[in-house]
Amino acid sequence: MIEGRMDGRSMKDRQNGKQMELRYVVADFENWKRYGEIRAEVCALEADIRRQKIHILRPGQVCIQELPVKECLVLSEKKELLYQAKELGMAVVQLELPQLPESAGAGKEMLPVVLLSMEGIDFEWLNHIWQRKWNIPWQILTTKRCYLMELSLEDLDELYEIYGEEGMTDYVEPLYDRETEEAYERAYIENMYGFYGYGMWLIREKETGRLIGRAGLENHEYEGKWELELGYLIAKPYQRKGYAYEVCLAILQYAAENLEYETVCCRVETENLPSVALAEKLGFHRCGVVQENGHCYERYERKL
Repeated sequence: MIEGRMDGRSMKDRQNGKQMELRYVVADFENWKRYGEIRAEVCALEADIRRQKIHILRPGQVCIQELPVKECLVLSEKKELLYQAKELGMAVVQLELPQLPESAGAGKEMLPVVLLSMEGIDFEWLNHIWQRKWNIPWQILTTKRCYLMELSLEDLDELYEIYGEEGMTDYVEPLYDRETEEAYERAYIENMYGFYGYGMWLIREKETGRLIGRAGLENHEYEGKWELELGYLIAKPYQRKGYAYEVCLAILQYAAENLEYETVCCRVETENLPSVALAEKLGFHRCGVVQENGHCYERYERKL
C-alpha cells in the first residue's frame, strides 16, 4: 500500500552541489480573500503553504529582483509582475480567474502554466510546477521498503547496470546505445512526464537508496483506443522477494486515486510465468492473446 508521498521540496542542485529548495512564494493572498467565491480555496492554499514553512511574500512589499531565482515561485493574476518574474527566470503560475478583475490573460499571450480554478490546488501542486521548471525529478510515492521517483539522465549508469544483468532483457526491450538512450530519455522526461505526469518511474530501496528497478504506467494503443498499461522491471538480486507486488500494488492505488481511468491493462509474454502469477495476484484477469512485433502476449485487465 502507499504509505505516503515523499517531501519533494529538496534536491541537490546537480550543477553546483548545493541544496535546492522552494523557499519563497510570491502571492497576494490577502487581496484574493476579499472575493467570497474563492475565499475558502485561497485560505486553504495559504495554510498549506505555511505548513511547509515556506515564506509567503506579498507583491509590492518585496522587490523580486532581490529574491533567489531558483528558490522562488510567483503566483499572480497581474501581467506585469508575471512577465517581470519570467524575465528573471523564476517559476511562474498565471491566475486566470473570472473572480479577479486584474486577471492577466485578457485574450493575449499566456504563460506556460495557467490556473483557471483554485479548486484542489495545494502546495504539492505548486511545488511540482517549481520542480518542472528546474528539471527536478518528482518523487511519486513510497511503500514499506521503496520509494518511486522520476528518472533523470544522471540515473542512466545505474540503469545500464541493471539491464546488463543476465536474463534481464528476456522479456523487455534492451536500452539503446548511450547516445540514443540519452536522447530518448530526454524526450521522455519532457513529453511523458511533462505532459501526462506519469510514466515509468525508478524504484529505489529506502534503506540504501540503491536503484533496484523501474515500474510505472504508460499509454498503450489497443484496437484504436488508448489505455493505461502497467509495467515493471526488478533487478536480479531483488526478484522473488515481494518487491514487484509491493510496488505494483501501490502504483495501482496511485492510478485509482489520481488518474481518470477506469481500468488498467498489462501484457505478459506467455512463457513469462512469474509475471503471469504476479498479474493474477494483483487482481488482473486474462482477456485474450495479442500478437505484437513478433511476440505473443497474454493480455490482462483490472478495474481501478
